[in-house]
Amino acid sequence: MYNRTEFIAKAQEWIEAHKEEIIAELQGFARIRSVSRADLAEPNAPFGPECRTMLDYALNRTREMGFEAIDHEGYCGEAAMGDINNAIGIIAHLDVVPEGDKWVYPPYGATRVEDDFLIGRGVGDNKGPAIVGLFAMRMLREFGWPLKHGLKLIGGLSEETGMQDMAALRKMGHRFPDTSLVPDAGFPVNYAQKGMVDGAITTPCEGNLLQLDAGSVRNGIPDEAACVIAADVEAVRAA
Repeated sequence: MYNRTEFIAKAQEWIEAHKEEIIAELQGFARIRSVSRADLAEPNAPFGPECRTMLDYALNRTREMGFEAIDHEGYCGEAAMGDINNAIGIIAHLDVVPEGDKWVYPPYGATRVEDDFLIGRGVGDNKGPAIVGLFAMRMLREFGWPLKHGLKLIGGLSEETGMQDMAALRKMGHRFPDTSLVPDAGFPVNYAQKGMVDGAITTPCEGNLLQLDAGSVRNGIPDEAACVIAADVEAVRAA
């Protein structure tokens, strides 16, 4: 058994050796548009056909890597190894927010620039971390070290729209791991999520401001904003 320093060195060596494979895998995931749409629900696709396509792809790749792959009725997918009744969880999500307009690079091109950067919707949030979790499992399996716990990677499909995937999993009677990592922000500042708080602040337009529009969803940065302002037309012409 390696000590911590030796393990980190060995892990870094393994990651470097598999760097191109990891990048290619992430590009495959990120090129699939997977906006969660419960309004387009179909049998076994509660978040619409795009998310179903994403889930099928992810489960297939999981099986090709030699892991047990579980489809939880289209709400999320699971990759597992070892003692899953005594597992450490890795909770990720494969849905993305709508891409909007005015991208310099194709939003689902997973374009590689400057060698180590990928640009595309979902690359960082959260398909990248999901891929990292999958390859971490593969690395530990290849090292062949005995583990005290199994590992369970869960990829949801509605994190961006309210986490109905996790709620559904709970209703199915799924037992979540006692300890899970949620790689959706920089560890260790954020290593878990217990839910979401959502709200809206409204105020009437006053004065010259008649209308303000920006973006299409709350959790996406708008590509543009526009407002309508009342003005004295004659004064503007005179100016």
